[in-house]
Amino acid sequence: MNKTLALTLPQAQAVYSAMCALNNLGKSTVSVIIPKAPGQNDEPRVTWSFSGVAVRLSRTFHVEDYADQSAFAAAYGLDSGADPELLEALQAEQEWRDRERDGALDPEWDYESMVGAKRRAAIARATA
Repeated sequence: MNKTLALTLPQAQAVYSAMCALNNLGKSTVSVIIPKAPGQNDEPRVTWSFSGVAVRLSRTFHVEDYADQSAFAAAYGLDSGADPELLEALQAEQEWRDRERDGALDPEWDYESMVGAKRRAAIARATA
């Protein structure tokens, strides 16, 4: 069966990298709307949780359901594992938020230099 997939390869890789990175932080349910790529008529929505992965296109009613993240990766022919830059950015963000919550932020620290640059690098890599 030759099934048409909703996501482009870069979109799928970016989503899968995010899945893997968020797994390492203990995140269990996430839903993202991805900006449409050239030639796409709709912005794909991807949702993942302990019960699987769903890809939806609301305008065309396209639906893809996968039993788990591995099945999603296999359908799109993706390598397994999180993008190291994305994981680093998410870990820096989480550390910042934890320290902020605990009142342990050093007044000399700058969010932009400690987190923002890593976040932009991860986004640039994922959307290249």
